[in-house]
Amino acid sequence: MKIYEKLLRLQQGYSSKKESYNPFGKFNYRSAEQMLTELKPLLSKEKLIISFKEEHISEDYLRCTVSLIDVSDGERFETSSDVLTDRAMKGMSLPQCSGAAISYIRKYALCGLLAVTDSSSDPDAISTFGNDGRNNTIEEQIDNCHDNEELKQIWNNLTTDQQKKLKPHFTKRKNEIS
Repeated sequence: MKIYEKLLRLQQGYSSKKESYNPFGKFNYRSAEQMLTELKPLLSKEKLIISFKEEHISEDYLRCTVSLIDVSDGERFETSSDVLTDRAMKGMSLPQCSGAAISYIRKYALCGLLAVTDSSSDPDAISTFGNDGRNNTIEEQIDNCHDNEELKQIWNNLTTDQQKKLKPHFTKRKNEIS
């Protein structure tokens, strides 16, 4: 079996929900560790393994190459993602900064490999948990903002498609607050 056929089945059979919540940024997210846990049964079924290789491509950029390897014949498919690293993340040691960057870039390399998308029609991309513990739409989050800083945080976490769709609602709330 060709690795591309297995990759196609993997991409068709895999989806990843954003099950973790960041209370500071008020958004849902998925982690590389969560994705790998969800992937293991599908990888086993297809007799595939995933391997990661991180390398610094400059002082400030980290590259992660994720390899999908067919254990039956060694055939592989690879893709890479790059991330700008920040060595001065507040409250974190250098090893913690490195670990955070590696986890982050692995997640995006996996998303690229598996064709995981966040579009405005993706319910995981447009819905997050509010302070009351229930699932709130972005519109509800905008309506609950008390100042422009809260609005800015929400806006900066939106995809371009979401921003286009929500701009009238966002502008209305911004005018109400001002």
